[in-house]
Amino acid sequence: MKQIVFILALLFSAGALSAQQHSFEFEAGTITLADLRQAFDEMSPYWPEVPDLIARAMVAAEDPNFHDRVSMSSPITSNLADALMFDQAPGLKTHAARFKMTLLLANALTHDEILNWYLQAIYTGQGCYGTAATAWAYFDVGHDALTAEKVAYVIALSRSPQGYHPQREQERALLSRNRVLEEMQKAGTFPKSQLAVLQALPLGVIDPLERCDLG
Repeated sequence: MKQIVFILALLFSAGALSAQQHSFEFEAGTITLADLRQAFDEMSPYWPEVPDLIARAMVAAEDPNFHDRVSMSSPITSNLADALMFDQAPGLKTHAARFKMTLLLANALTHDEILNWYLQAIYTGQGCYGTAATAWAYFDVGHDALTAEKVAYVIALSRSPQGYHPQREQERALLSRNRVLEEMQKAGTFPKSQLAVLQALPLGVIDPLERCDLG
């Protein structure tokens, strides 16, 4: 992985990959800044509005400096690029493609647009993509009704749906959720006095879980 990153850095510094480039070649064809802009503008009106608590929690957990840095250097942008290219096989060619997609996203969209798209695209298991679907499948509520500890678990699931499965990996799931709660508290999402109380709560998922890919 370090070698791949080094090669990409060399390509970037040599001008083979440019932060101002308006299009890149991928296996499926050329993708331009205008393509990504159009895709976002056409899809986003149909997306459920992401609650502020969820957006703040994702930033706290994945990149507390997200809004203060160039978006192409943020894990959130690279994670979105990865989500958009999830079916690509691993390897240098794929890493280069994801790097190019990250550059395009950073130039085509604002920070808030990137964050919004990412929160609509995260995969959390049970055939679910996005925080709205996840809230219904795991908690049987709308995502605007999720409390802080449930939001933290949604963020944990986006990192590893199988690794933090609420039944099969309950202990690991609780540990991961509680780490996200710590990150949320450090970012000022809720007072420090609430941290221990929230961490002591169960995952609170429904049983059985719902699926998003049936019917």
